[in-house]
Amino acid sequence: MPLRIAVMTTSPGQGSTTYAVGLAWSAAADRTVRLVDADPAVGTVRTLLDIQGPTSIETVVGSAAVPASALEAQSVVIASRPQLRVVPGFRRWELRSAQVIGRVAPGLAQLPDDVVIADLGCPFDPPDGGSPSALSMLGAHFDAILVVIRAQADLLERALRLLDGVPLSRARLVIARPPHRREMGATLDLLREHLPALAVPLEWDWDPARVVRQGVSGVPLHRTGMLEETGLVGEGRAVEAASRGRALARFRPRRSEP
Repeated sequence: MPLRIAVMTTSPGQGSTTYAVGLAWSAAADRTVRLVDADPAVGTVRTLLDIQGPTSIETVVGSAAVPASALEAQSVVIASRPQLRVVPGFRRWELRSAQVIGRVAPGLAQLPDDVVIADLGCPFDPPDGGSPSALSMLGAHFDAILVVIRAQADLLERALRLLDGVPLSRARLVIARPPHRREMGATLDLLREHLPALAVPLEWDWDPARVVRQGVSGVPLHRTGMLEETGLVGEGRAVEAASRGRALARFRPRRSEP
């Protein structure tokens, strides 16, 4: 079974897709990686990696579970990163996050890759009758959940409100740092106060201008060792099943001090 990582955010425009692409690109330096754009609100992985052609997750997501073979058939090999395969995202917004996760996630476990990264967008759909929510499914289908939020006051308020009390097991925050970084100190203080279980975040240097410059170069914004920074892998390989539990322990919520 591959190491399965969900990347999500609390509102659009916070850099979660850029982070997912960078993470996949960095990890594919010495592992086989599959990046699945499962954002139902029209994903942008295709644009960031300049993927052409009709392949799309939309082609295989119907009303039933999607097998791994169908995801493989919709995968594109990135020529400049041959160990990276990408399933491009939806072109139309017709499904809810819970529908996409419920139908796609089981097949992710059967993919023949070292690492599978799913870009889920903002899976905070309101409850739909008696159906399980998207958030409630994540712990069952992913080894780790990375929640990308920007260090910006107005966005943080929404993020804290959404994440407070949400049972996201195996979750860790990724703080997208703005170029000036003035708000990082205040951001960390707010996290320690309101989300003590998620108060030791990863950090990600991100801004739109850098994304554009890197896109022109043909290499997405990334840095070496991004997957290693999460603690989920050893050097040059995915964590063995026997030791993966120890690595995942840091992703389980910690009790705050009394």
